[in-house]
Formats: sequence, C-alpha cells, structure tokens
Amino acid sequence: MHEIEKLVTLLTHWQTHETDHASAYRAWAQKAHAAGHRIAGGLLEQIAASSENNRVLFAEALASIANGRKEQKSGFDLPNIPVGGNAALPGRLRELNARQRSAVLATSKGDYPYTSLVGFALTQNLKGALFLTPKNTLKYRNLMASPHVALLIDNRTNTTLDLLDAEAVTLIGTARALRKGKRKDELTAHFLRKHPNLQSFAETPTTALVLIEAERYIHVSRFQAVTVWEVTR
Repeated sequence: MHEIEKLVTLLTHWQTHETDHASAYRAWAQKAHAAGHRIAGGLLEQIAASSENNRVLFAEALASIANGRKEQKSGFDLPNIPVGGNAALPGRLRELNARQRSAVLATSKGDYPYTSLVGFALTQNLKGALFLTPKNTLKYRNLMASPHVALLIDNRTNTTLDLLDAEAVTLIGTARALRKGKRKDELTAHFLRKHPNLQSFAETPTTALVLIEAERYIHVSRFQAVTVWEVTR
C-alpha cells in the first residue's frame, strides 16, 4: 500500500475513535456535574473538547490530502479586495469557543485603543462573551469609561499557512461588569465549566465577571472572505 494511502487509513481510523471518545467524555462530564463534582466535570469537558479538536484536525488533514494541497507552499495567491463569505457562523463560533481558550480584548479611552489577552467563554446562545478581570486593571477602567469593546477570537498557528488557512472572528458589542445575583452566579458557573482552573480567581472580591453583549460578529477566512452576523435580541 502506498504511504499516503496508509496515512489516509490511519487518519480515518483516528477520526472515528476521537468522535467516540468525545461522546464518552461528555457523558462522563454530565455525570460528574450531576454528582456535584464541578471541577472534574469541567476538566472532562475540556478533554472532550480536545478530542473534538483532534477529530476536526484529522478531518482537515483528510480534506487536505483529498484536495491535493501541499503543506508547504512556495507562494500565496492572496486576494486584493474583500469578498463576501458564506461561513455558517453559529457552528464556527461553537467550534472556536471549544478549541480556543484565549482571545484579544480591545478597549479604549480617549484617542487610543488598548488590547489585552483574556480567557473567554461564549454564552450558550452565542449572544455574548464572558471574561474575568481584576478591577484595578487598565482594561477594566477603560470599559467602565467606554463600554464599547471588541473581542478577537482566532485559530492562528503562527506559520505561513495562517495567511490563507487561519480564521478570525471579531465580536463587537457592549461590556458591563455583572452585579451579584442569580444571573451572575449562572454565568460564572458557565464560565468555570470552560475554565475550572480560574475558580479561585473568580471568587476573589476584587475580580469582576464581565459580559460583552454582542451586536455583531465579523468572520474572516481565506485572508479576505468576510461574513457578518448581526445579533438580534
């Protein structure tokens, strides 16, 4: 058997196994949550997301072979102008949320923007994003003064292939720190299911849980293929 055919067989096998593993991990995560083991449940959800990530990567590798695309490219045929995209944004957002733990937050006060790396979690209905921040930071002071923010979520790999293969989503919306109450408790629990290691940080009195209420998502792939999703309330 040709080496590439062997690789295709292995990738197909691994993809099937990762699908089964992800399903099993999610089932055990639900059982752990039901038994009151929130941290264990959150970790199992991360493991399930990792298996799903591997499944997607195996699928992409298979597609790359099927399309005859070489991993090493000597040059790129980059588009000169933006083109209309047709990305299925809810699905892409859920996948990016499962695979990426950090995003770039842009706040502003006065004439200049300020960017910060934050751990994020999209809300279940995809109409917002959550992050934690100490209250004595510049980003917190900025969003208190001007709540209009942007959050960049991307899957870059820091290689030349990113020019055409990476995708990025910019969430544009309004941010506010949540006050004590049932809604904050529910959203904190949702955030910690993705970031169980931040539980102590979340419980610190000087930490704020910030909700960005999305107005629109702008998805860019293939360098300039742009898809916009206007969020309705």
